[in-house]
Amino acid sequence: MKTSQLRWMILALLVGVGAGMIGCARQKAEHFGPAFTDAPRVTIAQLLADPEAYRRQTVRVAGDIERQCPSSGCWMFLRDEEGRSIRVELGDYFAELPRHVGQRAEVEGEWIPHGTGHQFIGTRVTFGGEAAP
Repeated sequence: MKTSQLRWMILALLVGVGAGMIGCARQKAEHFGPAFTDAPRVTIAQLLADPEAYRRQTVRVAGDIERQCPSSGCWMFLRDEEGRSIRVELGDYFAELPRHVGQRAEVEGEWIPHGTGHQFIGTRVTFGGEAAP
């Protein structure tokens, strides 16, 4: 094989690998449950600053998945950009969900009292990808 042919083969291989990596970097969203409603979006900071204002109201919240149930994915902790986090319980509606620790999630559900604090009961969830409208 000539040197020029070998160079072209190596270049083609590198271009193919690079294109594959770019394609893998784009993550398709995975949605579970019914479609999101027109529930208002709130931030983790808003929920924590005034928990009673959102008590038992249907809202949507987004954040990065800090931790998630290792066996069935039925709960997770969502963290905002300031490091605040909330517990999201999904097991009441989903027997098993894929694990996406470190990725973005958007959840719709209710903010309810739990023990001495609150937790979010999710009824719909989207993992990764673009945020839902």
